[in-house]
Amino acid sequence: IKATRFKFLVAKFADARVKLTSELLAGVRIVKAYGWELAFAKEVSRLRGEETRQLRKFMLCFSAVVPIIFVAPVFLAVTTFSIYTALGNQLRASTVFTAISLMNVLRMPIALMPFGLSELERIRVSMTRLQMMLAADEIGTFRSHAATVDKSADSKTQVVAMCIHNAEFGFPLESDGGPEGVGKGKGRGKGRGKNTGKRRQCCSCLRRTSTAPTLVFPESIDKASDDDQDANVVEVKRGGEGVKFKRVLRVDKLEVAPGGLTIVVGPVGSGKSSLLAALLGDAEELCDTRRRMLSGNGCVAYCAQVPWIINATVQQNVRYALDTEQDPALAAEGEGWYNTVLDKCCLNEDLKLLPGGDQTEIGER
Repeated sequence: IKATRFKFLVAKFADARVKLTSELLAGVRIVKAYGWELAFAKEVSRLRGEETRQLRKFMLCFSAVVPIIFVAPVFLAVTTFSIYTALGNQLRASTVFTAISLMNVLRMPIALMPFGLSELERIRVSMTRLQMMLAADEIGTFRSHAATVDKSADSKTQVVAMCIHNAEFGFPLESDGGPEGVGKGKGRGKGRGKNTGKRRQCCSCLRRTSTAPTLVFPESIDKASDDDQDANVVEVKRGGEGVKFKRVLRVDKLEVAPGGLTIVVGPVGSGKSSLLAALLGDAEELCDTRRRMLSGNGCVAYCAQVPWIINATVQQNVRYALDTEQDPALAAEGEGWYNTVLDKCCLNEDLKLLPGGDQTEIGER
């Protein structure tokens, strides 16, 4: 049992180390630019040290099991025959040889039992991960509602495209992610993020490790007691089990007008990304009733801060699979659209600085 437990810890730390190493290799340019090599090296070394420590414990337990495999049959035979004789029974050759034969038959299954338990633990870990993914709740969809909302007591209405009323959102504590701090406001989250180690949210593109204070909470927030910290933890029933969530955002009222540009501003760590996660359904809604609604038959598109660039030219990254060579009309339309994209994204001046213009190859090789 001890060896099985240590094997589980080895897999846990190995998975964390491989994940961190993959992130390091994927963002090696940023790591080099900001001089984070030592910080990442220390973190990888720490995880490797934990993995090695648990692996050493596992090998010690395994080393203790191997001699038992060879000693157990002899010890079992001596103990069995001693007890059989002590009970007043008479040993006969037929009884002895029959018992020894049965013990030899059981020798191999007993020897393989530790290996079977180790593999069983690995299967359990994998099945647990699959179960967590398959049993996870579906991302909440927007609820359609009337395209107007009451604005005052005289029943004046205004058309809205999206609205959130009296909603609280959070991230599960088990994910070791989710932005820190609690937000509260009208149309925007106000909060504070704290860098308490390497934190990750449910969405890899929504990360925040800020130490900057905001206008809502004073500096004494860092000295809050454990009771104050626990006040932001909410337990929600999921599949018959209680799951703890960290309350990170509260929106009293948010109404977005259709056809307009809405800008959410605030300092780093104030809850802007949390608000986007709430709108997308990546954050768990902690209220009993869902109030995240979308009017009419609208849909949502999200453009993350993390770019997705293929190893090709700038022009191919903009056009992607658009083939306009065979159809002249489509080629003219595609060229006009391509120039519009460059103009709207203010890329014309940047392309002048590239050695090959829009034919310069970009992306990871």
